[in-house]
Amino acid sequence: MKRLSLLISTINDRIKSVPSMLLPEREDIVYVVSFQYSQPEFLDYIPDVLRQRPDVEIHPIEGFGLTTNRNNALRHCHTELAAIADDDLVYNNESLSRLIEYFDTHPETDIVCCQVADMQGVPLKNYTEKSFSYDLRPKGTYFSSVEIAFRMSPELPEFDTRFGLGSERLACGEEEVFLFQAHRLGFRIAYAPIMLCRTLKRETTGALFMTDRRVRRSKGAMLRMLHPKWSATLRCINEALHLPRKASRIKFLCDMLDGMRYIEQSGIDIRFRP
Repeated sequence: MKRLSLLISTINDRIKSVPSMLLPEREDIVYVVSFQYSQPEFLDYIPDVLRQRPDVEIHPIEGFGLTTNRNNALRHCHTELAAIADDDLVYNNESLSRLIEYFDTHPETDIVCCQVADMQGVPLKNYTEKSFSYDLRPKGTYFSSVEIAFRMSPELPEFDTRFGLGSERLACGEEEVFLFQAHRLGFRIAYAPIMLCRTLKRETTGALFMTDRRVRRSKGAMLRMLHPKWSATLRCINEALHLPRKASRIKFLCDMLDGMRYIEQSGIDIRFRP
């Protein structure tokens, strides 16, 4: 019986990289590929092996936006468990079996955040080897999408499409908003020191704070989603004050406050308002 879906988001010609992610067929794993395309001709790029494998599902969706792509994968997931994936990840059977075992032995956990390494096996972050709950996460802890796995539920929030690569104004922050909203809805979230996969990417989009205005806007918008206005404003000011001297603190602060205004004007769901 299929138990775990790897929810792979890909776009245009990057669909060609997905076959390299496939492990030998397992009776408990399925690959749900959300294939976003900007032009119909990209549909011809789907490798034959993806059409031939019975454990691969392909769900095309036209347009742009990583969070829209992830939500398409979520809507087509029909297994008990799922893990968020990009098209450049490398999994192994041991890590996927360990993830399934974790959920089997921790029925109290709805969402688990794991570890990811680069292709040389070096962890992407300074992960602790001690598990903790979302409520008790150490200060400064943040999670990337590909670290997140969960039990499927109709009550699970979708990713906020105002955030993420390809969105109109906010380039990142969708993972923190997703986890925050899930937590407010009552989902039980934990971190576990499970090395889930390897990735080609060493840096996340959030690392571009100093060079990308859309990342700074995302910071302000994300803080406003997680905190009352007065608290989010103080956090933006504190962030600006601790920037390197070469940074334009006023400009960076204005970018973060612009993100706050944008998210307020476009709406904060009352269910998640602090």
